[in-house]
Amino acid sequence: KGVCPCCPTSTLVAFDGTVYVAFRNIQDGYRDFYISRRKAGASSFEAPIPVISPTWKFDGCPHDGASMVLAGDTFHITWMDARSGSQRCYHAYANCNEMKFTATELHPITQGSQGNAKLALDARGDVHVVWEESKEAALIADAGAEHKHGAQDFSAGVGRNIMVATFEKDTKKFGTAKTVDEKSAVFQTRPAIAIAQDGDLLVAWNELSEAGKAIKFKKVKSGTIVVKEPKP
Repeated sequence: KGVCPCCPTSTLVAFDGTVYVAFRNIQDGYRDFYISRRKAGASSFEAPIPVISPTWKFDGCPHDGASMVLAGDTFHITWMDARSGSQRCYHAYANCNEMKFTATELHPITQGSQGNAKLALDARGDVHVVWEESKEAALIADAGAEHKHGAQDFSAGVGRNIMVATFEKDTKKFGTAKTVDEKSAVFQTRPAIAIAQDGDLLVAWNELSEAGKAIKFKKVKSGTIVVKEPKP
């Protein structure tokens, strides 16, 4: 009852001072995302706005928060839920004055799982997203299973990779999803994204392999989504 305490909140401040807070709510057993908004000059937040109708009924802790950006007057949000039985990332957008969302699956796949989608906005107004996606064929029905701290399977063909795609403001569609640094038998998780001064994408993530644990970084060329090795 109340909010989901394990999923991180996300905060966004618009140029006019409006504050947006995204959180995973718990209502009648459903764990879906809501937006609270405090308009510029207001002293309190408005009633929370559901991003989607009640969809994911789940008794557990997903440990996966939302991400938001504001491109002009268009509000974008990404999140994960497992309404289909396996974790999938979703994206929704709305006019910030109306907050009536159009939602779709971020990158439809038939097997495996996804999570931890993060958004970034470039100077052209294009929205970029990174997320983690499993390579193994077996479905993961237990939300949070891929974040366990026990032994991992490093056999060939399994693991998780970080993906990237761009939502073009003119077409209102995401382009082709690409792997940032494709590897087999490694687990890449918890990506972060920022925009460099030259407009390229800066992507960092956790990586677990037989060699151990590391933080990885790549610079991805914006537009063509071609991975570039960082300069020394």
